[in-house]
Amino acid sequence: MVDYLRVVTPYLDSELFSLKSLGEIQKIAKYLPHSSLAGFECRLGESQTKVDFQISVNPHSFKITKEFMESSTWKKILNFFQDLQMSFLLKEQIKRIGLEFDLPNDQPWVLPIPCIFFHLNPLSIDETQALIILILKSLDYEYSSSLQHNLQTCYNSLPNGANIKYVGLMLSRSNQALRIIINGLVNEQLIQYLEKIGWSASTEPLYKLVSQLTLFSDMIALALDVGKTIQPKIGLECFINKSPSEDPRWNLLLDYLVEQRLCTLAKHQAILAWPGICMKSDHPDLWPSNLLWGDRFVNSQGVSVFWRKISHIKLSYHSSLPLEAKAYLAFGHSWLTVITP
Repeated sequence: MVDYLRVVTPYLDSELFSLKSLGEIQKIAKYLPHSSLAGFECRLGESQTKVDFQISVNPHSFKITKEFMESSTWKKILNFFQDLQMSFLLKEQIKRIGLEFDLPNDQPWVLPIPCIFFHLNPLSIDETQALIILILKSLDYEYSSSLQHNLQTCYNSLPNGANIKYVGLMLSRSNQALRIIINGLVNEQLIQYLEKIGWSASTEPLYKLVSQLTLFSDMIALALDVGKTIQPKIGLECFINKSPSEDPRWNLLLDYLVEQRLCTLAKHQAILAWPGICMKSDHPDLWPSNLLWGDRFVNSQGVSVFWRKISHIKLSYHSSLPLEAKAYLAFGHSWLTVITP
């Protein structure tokens, strides 16, 4: 994966990362297979230069070197990927699997334990519940009675049209709560949902923030950490369907974050500069060798490109802590069809 990084990192503004962070990501990427979808998690506050790395993986071909198989957690992940190949239920219900790497602090380097995210196909509440239990058991994740109760509350409180889109196992973190990301909560429904599930913080100060973010977003996804309790820190993930060149709301959203001192002006500009595409002719010396066969195969029928886009902006909210903003910058490779008149 490191050769894919070489193509796109020249477009990543140095305002968003430190050279140390980029070096750590390159170390991780050396051990990861090529992926057509990956991304960076960039903190937008002043003097925040740590960047985390995310990659979508194909469980059928995912491998790591033997030296990391000494990790019991990595063994569980690989065993789960093998089980996935044998289970029709899992293959049909899981659309995509992603690994998220929190960069390690100063310590002897090893391949970090990732958080693992499951992008679910549209499912009923009962199917979602059964799938989550199966995933937890397959990865030997504790499924306590309190977790079961709190998840059941989250399922039962979903309004019509809302669904659990992603499930994340935060394997790298000491507090191994289950992350669920909910789509389809429209406007006031998000506040009402938090009240219904018994979220511990007051929703009154959150209402103004959600109302403001709604002005800039096509959708706000709600990220919850569920364990022995439904934890007080939540995520508000703001999505805009079109690119910044097509929709001024990206600029308005980042303006708002700058006004609230959640983002620097330099990072505002760096985020908007990220989207675009590049072709082999832009970086002939950096073009990954694994793409050459496909490039020759499509020939005049298509064009081989690396694309870059803003996935979303996330605000982390805790009633007792300062707000924090992050940008999720996606990239990947595609062969685009050439349409001739």
